[in-house]
Amino acid sequence: MVAVQLLSIFLTPLMLGAGGYEAFENPESAANPIYFIIILLVFTAVLLWLIKRGKEFAIKAIIGLSIIFIFGYIYSALFLFALGNTLVAWALTVIATVISGGDFCMPIRNGMSSISSEF
Repeated sequence: MVAVQLLSIFLTPLMLGAGGYEAFENPESAANPIYFIIILLVFTAVLLWLIKRGKEFAIKAIIGLSIIFIFGYIYSALFLFALGNTLVAWALTVIATVISGGDFCMPIRNGMSSISSEF
């Protein structure tokens, strides 16, 4: 658990330095927390609606795609920092994301749930 926190502290400057990744255009804006809360509420409403409709596969797909996106985000920062904005860095980002995402999504494709089976 501590290792994950230390790794995240190490990766934060890479995210800003490699690609200029930021959640909002203007990080100093006072409206950012309001936008963030609205996004969370909308996303929560969509998930609750899907739960009510019994759309387990859609929920798993949303969560799986979100995790794959996070993998790509982290890999792009690492490879862009290490190799610069080159074709090799982007190719390694895609390859690492596909491998990581494929490993994560395998239980979803087989009908088993790695997320939760109690929907």
